[in-house]
Formats: sequence, structure tokens, C-alpha cells
Amino acid sequence: MSQTRRINGYRNDPEEKEFSQHQQAIALGLGLAPSDRRQTVGDSLAADVRARDNHLSTGIMGTRFLWDALTSTGHLDEAFAAATQTTFPSYGYWIDVLGWNALGENWPADTRSRNHMMFGTIVQWFFEDLAGNRPTGAGFSEIEFRPEIPSSGLDWVKASTDTVRGEVATDWRKSGNGLEPEVTVPAGSDGVVYVPASSSRLVREHGTGANLAAERAPGVRLVGQQGDRVVYEVGSGTYKFRVLDAQG
Repeated sequence: MSQTRRINGYRNDPEEKEFSQHQQAIALGLGLAPSDRRQTVGDSLAADVRARDNHLSTGIMGTRFLWDALTSTGHLDEAFAAATQTTFPSYGYWIDVLGWNALGENWPADTRSRNHMMFGTIVQWFFEDLAGNRPTGAGFSEIEFRPEIPSSGLDWVKASTDTVRGEVATDWRKSGNGLEPEVTVPAGSDGVVYVPASSSRLVREHGTGANLAAERAPGVRLVGQQGDRVVYEVGSGTYKFRVLDAQG
């Protein structure tokens, strides 16, 4: 019972108004926040990031879960802003200001060592969220391609992963008022592509050289609209999508 109270009550005590980024990120990352409070916790976490001038205040464990906790609750811009800071505390402070080429044990300049790969967990967010490559089946037998694109500050992402089945890759870039997402699915794997678009009428595919409505391209099957994404199932191969702007 006491454990249940700790998990379910950390946001319920009216006497406690503030919780650390660390506490909230871990609660979201480990699924400890009740489903009906998850968005509230995410909103509170994002508000704390903004209150710190878009900086994190987490250590190794909290940083592990911070990026996905923000992104999965609709706060991608706060996550991206914190990830790209160059003032203390931030990765950019280490790299641009201190000139480090390795990861510190903690954020201050006088941290004891610079050999802590655990802070490198942000790279998972680079691949799975910003690039959008996420395995959903054993050994990359099934792959979800769902790039998360900040409202500003990032115009392209290119990433690849070597798997036992071959290369999994994403290459998306903004083009004028549109977007050009490219995905590569290795042999023997299947992919589900979540293209940011308000309608399938705005999505083309030109990987074969022909400029086709995406659902008419070889190897592409339209699943339907899910929120602000058009969902397609694809087989192995490389697919080059193009999202037209609203006036296109």
C-alpha cells in the first residue's frame, strides 16, 4: 500500500507544488505515472524546463528519460531547446564552451571525470525520435518510422543503423513549405511510416522515378490518417516521400 501511495500520490499532495525534473522524467519514463495523470506530469516537466530558460536540471538517470518524457507528452520543442543549449548546464556547454570531446560525470566544469558514457543516452532520442527509426519487432523485423520535427531550428536529419538484416535509414529534410522523408527498410523487414501530413492527398512518392500518389507506389499501402500523420505500410526497399504544402 505504501508503494502505491508513493507512485500515485506524488502529484496528489496539495502541500507539494513542485517536483524536480528528475522525479517527473523517471516517473514518465518508467510508466509510474498513472495514465490519467501522465499528461499533467508532462506539462509540469515542460513548464520546469521553460522556467529554467530551456535548460535541464537532471543527472544521469533523469537525463536518460527526459527527452522521451517531454516528446511523448507533446513537448518536443522544449526537449529540442534543452538539447541544443550552449550555456550551463548543457551538452553544448561541455562542447562549445569547455571544448570537451567526451562526456562528463556531471554538468559543472570541475566535475571529477570525463569518461561517463551514461550521459550518451540522448543518442537514443536522436535515432528514435528526431530521426524516427524505432524497432518494433525482434531483430528489426518490424520498424516504425515516425520522425518528430521541432517547430524551428532543425531543417534535416539523416541517420542509419546497421542491423542483422541490413541498413535501416531515415533521411528527412524540409523543402520550401513541404517535407521530404526518405526511409530504407532492409530485406526481410516490414516498415510502418508515419508521414507528417494533414491528408494523403498531399503525399507523393518518387523513389522509382515516377511522381505518384504515395499509396499507388510499388510496395506502399495506405493505412489511413492518425491525427496529424498519414500512415503507410511498406516492404523492404527505399521510399522517397514528398509532402506538399497546403497550397501545393
